[in-house]
Amino acid sequence: MPLSAILNDSPIYAYRLSPKEWAALKQQDSKLRFSCCTANVILKRSPLGTQFFAHARKGNCSTAPETAEHLQAKDTIARTSIAVGWDAATEVRGVTPDGCEWVADVMISRGNVRLAFEVQWSPQTYEDTLERHKRYEMSGVRALWLMRQKNIPNPSRDLPAFRLILDDQKRLQVGIDWNTEFNSADTWVGLAEFVQGALRKSLVWRPLEGSRRNAKMSGYLRECWNCNEHVVVPYKCSIGRYGSPAYFSFGLMNLFAKAPGLRDTLWPTNEAEQKARAEVWIEDGRSVGHCFNCGAPITTNLNDPRHYERMITLPDINLHLTGELLDAIDAPLATDIWGFLPQQNS
Repeated sequence: MPLSAILNDSPIYAYRLSPKEWAALKQQDSKLRFSCCTANVILKRSPLGTQFFAHARKGNCSTAPETAEHLQAKDTIARTSIAVGWDAATEVRGVTPDGCEWVADVMISRGNVRLAFEVQWSPQTYEDTLERHKRYEMSGVRALWLMRQKNIPNPSRDLPAFRLILDDQKRLQVGIDWNTEFNSADTWVGLAEFVQGALRKSLVWRPLEGSRRNAKMSGYLRECWNCNEHVVVPYKCSIGRYGSPAYFSFGLMNLFAKAPGLRDTLWPTNEAEQKARAEVWIEDGRSVGHCFNCGAPITTNLNDPRHYERMITLPDINLHLTGELLDAIDAPLATDIWGFLPQQNS
């Protein structure tokens, strides 16, 4: 129990003690004990400066030793949680209704809400993580995972897991935004800032929903084979800069086929762009449009001799990313991701 021990039948936590109080406690170390075993307790300080309790002799205790980084992470989480108005306890033990035991690295609470922060500095499989997570759910505890390993679970609302590293300046950093392959984080924040933001509702699932973004629309410029007017058949919409965490794109014709009601929302309709618009739907398994001028069909067959085409980009539009739109888009970076928003006061 590195950050907690028992003194006079009450828990005592290393992170709650000032350096002066810690020094004074050393005079009473013979009165300290652990809840996990009968070993004597000694007071130590890790290479990273974290105060912690240690077993004088390990003996038969099953409690695994923890690294200095693990201790520092638990200490930071507990201290930060207390600073923003939550209660915090470390190495909290519990049992699920069906008898499975669990030990939370840091358990924070406020009112009826309990949240377990789990720091996983050693590798752990997805299956083991999911199993441990379910134990918390069965016990009415929400859980959040901070994992050192690179192959952490993909962003999930049901299993929130984030990458935790110790950088070159010996600072614990949490990865927030993911790149387009979901294999590494593109944005890092300090652990204390992350915890503070999570508890102040800055950590949100589907952060793009309800926001507005500038969207680039592109389409195929085609000449009507019948009247020689030009129309644009919608092709793709892109939001954000390519390669950035917020970037995603989607095919417009496929989207309109799935959600035709979105066509008027996405495709420009003002008078200056009327000539760049074509009504598009699915007919006999292929996309077709009609000339705005004469109504002749504008096919999408590249080998059709009745038209020529080239890709053009239309003026940006300010797009409202509604839940309906995000649900219809096949773009995980728009729908299946955690975001870290500017902090709000709780």
